[in-house]
Amino acid sequence: MTTDNEEDALTRDLERTLGRADLAKKVRQSIVKLRDGVGGSQLAELARDLLDGRIDIRSIARSSAYAEPLSAAAARYNEWFKSLRPPEVASVSLFKLIMS
Repeated sequence: MTTDNEEDALTRDLERTLGRADLAKKVRQSIVKLRDGVGGSQLAELARDLLDGRIDIRSIARSSAYAEPLSAAAARYNEWFKSLRPPEVASVSLFKLIMS
């Protein structure tokens, strides 16, 4: 279970990395969804480790253990995103957040 200190550390790390509190909040919400299994068991484990403070964002980026599931997830996202028409792209919340 995530303690307040761990949640604060993750939130601070996301805000520092992303430079925006609103985007950090959205990313953290996505990490919670991953923990709940929407991206499969490997990403759920990664998200649990992150949310429980066993690993930090920088360590995930450097870890070969997470490379395959992250690469596979990124490839699935890219394929999905490329399949969108321009009006659909404009309606994607994360895209709108990043571009604002």
